[in-house]
Amino acid sequence: KEIMRPAFFVPETKKLDDLLKEFIEEKNHLAVVIDEYGGTAGLISMEDIIEELTGEILDEYDLDSEITIERVSDNEYIVDGITPINDIERELDKDFPDTDFETVGGFLLEVLERFPAVGETLRVDGFTFEILAAGKNKIEKVRLRIDREEAETGREDEKYPDSEGP
Repeated sequence: KEIMRPAFFVPETKKLDDLLKEFIEEKNHLAVVIDEYGGTAGLISMEDIIEELTGEILDEYDLDSEITIERVSDNEYIVDGITPINDIERELDKDFPDTDFETVGGFLLEVLERFPAVGETLRVDGFTFEILAAGKNKIEKVRLRIDREEAETGREDEKYPDSEGP
């Protein structure tokens, strides 16, 4: 109890510049974000705010190795599950399907609404994804293929794609 502090709560409408000032003044680095109903919307840290202003900060808890997008052929890539979607869009010069998630693994979890098995494939908006490696609760490696037929015709798949087991 001597080293514990009371939890620091902030409304989700609080402006980041005001929150950063408050973090500095209170010598606090973490806050619980509360939604309009009084429920927990999430956590925010001082590092989160600084990264919004300056870009990614690598620290001792972040990965040591760089995330890679390995090109296998003209339309096929191997990517880590934690690869940011923005990086994939930039590398492939293609727009990714809309998602609330930042990583390819998060996107696939959103689409499937479950953890996929290794070897499972799914098609979404002109892309085919094959799960190459997965842990108990995360997608580790994915083969990403740009489907030429659909890319040329501009055909869009349904919101929930075809999925095939291993």
